[in-house]
Amino acid sequence: MRFAQRPELVALKAEQLAGTPWEGSAQLFTALGNIALMLALTIIIIVSTVEVGQMVYRLLSARSLSR
Repeated sequence: MRFAQRPELVALKAEQLAGTPWEGSAQLFTALGNIALMLALTIIIIVSTVEVGQMVYRLLSARSLSR
């Protein structure tokens, strides 16, 4: 656990990274993290919408069969 021994590396802020070689990497990892988060949320929304659609379809099918 290298980070546990040097917490100052984890606690760096964007202002402290400005002008260092780590600035570009930090921006890249932030962008990749945001893309991954948006992708995960999009997948969750799509799956939830499909499940709700299936539930409504089954409900309407069951009602029409019972008549």
